[in-house]
Amino acid sequence: MSLNIVSANLSHSKDIWRWRNDPITRSFSKNTNEVSWEDHDSWFRKSLTNPNRYLYIGVSATPEYEESIGIVRFDIFSSYPEHSKVSINIAPRVRGKRFGYLLLKEGTENFAREIKRSIRIFAEVNINNLASIRLFTSSGYSSCDHDNTNYYQYFLDLM
Repeated sequence: MSLNIVSANLSHSKDIWRWRNDPITRSFSKNTNEVSWEDHDSWFRKSLTNPNRYLYIGVSATPEYEESIGIVRFDIFSSYPEHSKVSINIAPRVRGKRFGYLLLKEGTENFAREIKRSIRIFAEVNINNLASIRLFTSSGYSSCDHDNTNYYQYFLDLM
């Protein structure tokens, strides 16, 4: 099983929108409502030009899954440029096949190469999302907090 990482472009928008509106994805999101195509399209177009947002798409290099399998996003905080937030979403059809681990690992490596500086990456994970908890802990993230909104917080320092 292998994965290629590419920077997101407009051709990925519909897949990302479908993945975001998947019932399981929504159940673990802070905003559990469906996102309209119009709202997503506006957000995505702005995201592609936002200098503090890095969007990477994982494309499976395995012959049976030669297609987009997920997105990992890094948002650098404008008020704290030494901090970033990571978000990941896997296509429903490939969940449970360890692509999440590869996407997070390779996406983080791409992000580190692009920013070329030290940064602390934060992740917020729904306390009921056991797959994401395992993903972040197995990827070297450390637990740092639990807030009152049912989310664990994890961090990873890039040097």
